[in-house]
Amino acid sequence: MKASFLLPLLSLLLFSCNNQKEYYIPNYFKHGMKGDVESVYTHSYIIKDGNKEEYPKNLMFLWGDKFSMSCSRQQFDPDGNIIKLTTYIDWATFTDSTIVTYNYQDGRLISSTKTTYSKEYSAPSTSAFVYTEAGILDQWDGKLFKTNEDNQIYEIDSRFKVNELEIQHRELFNDQGTMTQLYDMKTNKLSISNSFDKNGNIIQQEDYSTVFSTSCRDTIVYSQFDELGNWIQRKKINVSSGDTIIQCRSIHYYK
Repeated sequence: MKASFLLPLLSLLLFSCNNQKEYYIPNYFKHGMKGDVESVYTHSYIIKDGNKEEYPKNLMFLWGDKFSMSCSRQQFDPDGNIIKLTTYIDWATFTDSTIVTYNYQDGRLISSTKTTYSKEYSAPSTSAFVYTEAGILDQWDGKLFKTNEDNQIYEIDSRFKVNELEIQHRELFNDQGTMTQLYDMKTNKLSISNSFDKNGNIIQQEDYSTVFSTSCRDTIVYSQFDELGNWIQRKKINVSSGDTIIQCRSIHYYK
């Protein structure tokens, strides 16, 4: 009698354990590099007319690049998830910076906290990650996410302002969580298109943007790799002007 009573109860417990909700962090929030990467420090500078100049620290090196500002430090947990992104505005002193900390609970992202350090300290601001009832990531920090059946982000719609000018972007992503194309949502025209090599590295970027009055093509050449095959130096060359931006990375791995 006891055995017949316990069997259905045991089955119910096993069913409950097997059906506990699991959360998968999309590749958009992972480093995407080879090996157990703990942190990455990135630094960029310009070669113009034969002279070396510092690249503006608060600008991105490439649209759609993984966490990569021109001068930054990215930190990851052992599972490859981003936990902290520090962007240095004043590279010489490391005093002016913006720090974004990503907060996790029970295996999923719940919020990010942004703090800016400059001449005037800016109090931390928090942005919550919003999920659907089915546990699918829906929105965060003004971004609306669209995910596929594997819970990978394939589209992000975002709105923000630059000098009082409202920008509306639609970004499309590949399975590695890297942007492939960017559209102006106001005109539905293609603004930026990226091309990749077989290892998923961006090798060419076409910029058709009319918002910032630019139209150019950049070729990205990878010149140095570490022992695991992750790039540690690359060049962004403007096809028209020949201006070159050199970007270097120092990668540290979990032991």
